[in-house]
Amino acid sequence: PWRWFDDSMLDCCESLDNIKQKGITFGKVACLAHCNGAKADSFRTSESSVDDFRSYVVSCASSENCHIIVSYSRKAFKQTGSGHFSPIGG
Repeated sequence: PWRWFDDSMLDCCESLDNIKQKGITFGKVACLAHCNGAKADSFRTSESSVDDFRSYVVSCASSENCHIIVSYSRKAFKQTGSGHFSPIGG
């Protein structure tokens, strides 16, 4: 399955050296999912509501074929760094 990976599978939408130096964007994470055989839909806060997000989480959490990765700012939690990706539910 696509979710079990190693670094060699990250060299798809962006060079692995560039990812190591600069990190990876939300769009590139979705691209990596596609490259590794997953169907990925991207939802941005500017294009949907918090109620849409909550509804999707509930729907996905009750499915065996759905996984969610969120991207958020670590600064809001007073952590070091900036962006972070984290799986939830599924």
